[in-house]
Amino acid sequence: MASFFRKPRGQLPLSVAMALLACVLVAVILTTYLAARPGGTHGRTRIVFWNNGIIGNGIYAAVHQFEVLHPKYQVIVSTSESADPTSDAQRLLTAVAGGVPPDLVSFDRFATDEWAARGALTDLTPLLAAQKRSNPNRIKLRDYYPFAIREASYRPPGSHSAPQLYGIPIDVDVRLLFSNVNELRQAGLVNPKTGHAQPPVTWGQLSQDALRLTRQNRRGVMTRLGFAPNFGNSWLYLYAFEAGGSWPPVLQ
Repeated sequence: MASFFRKPRGQLPLSVAMALLACVLVAVILTTYLAARPGGTHGRTRIVFWNNGIIGNGIYAAVHQFEVLHPKYQVIVSTSESADPTSDAQRLLTAVAGGVPPDLVSFDRFATDEWAARGALTDLTPLLAAQKRSNPNRIKLRDYYPFAIREASYRPPGSHSAPQLYGIPIDVDVRLLFSNVNELRQAGLVNPKTGHAQPPVTWGQLSQDALRLTRQNRRGVMTRLGFAPNFGNSWLYLYAFEAGGSWPPVLQ
């Protein structure tokens, strides 16, 4: 008797499809388990490093050199802890809560105290103190800019104890105010003695010059912006520094 539920040609039986799905799930679980284990490949100790792109592609050359010099370690360079590590580190917090945090993470220094307050980072102070003085590669805090060390340190609010270090600075940067000298000359913003273009040097001059540099067409549509306060890597705290502000004492 013909069956009304005949399987279409080319379609896998349900039992086979379920078996394949089970194999995929087992493979994913096994891979995740092996990746989370502290041990490395061939007896090497695994170090998991989450890079957020600040260091750049040069990190792979540095990791390779580190593994050559220290063959007992295997460094796994993995994905960023978040797309924006200074404001949303859910991947990092989830890894901490799940018991499989990375050994190292890279993100901006000024966000270090926030994650230290959440208990997501390890206090490096006792580890630095335990370094052998005979070790030529030991970390010496005097080799770093003091402000960078302070920025990577944290102490609980209201505490009078010394701040503890939760991160090792790897870079610093310098912010500049770019000026178009041709447009400054067009607006008459020149030094009367030298004839050179004269950028503003005070907040008042900046406010006035921004208006003089701004251009509009006959319809009132802006064709040139005299001053862009939040263009590029420029944020409110930078202007606070320029105005004589500073971080709260707890971070100093």
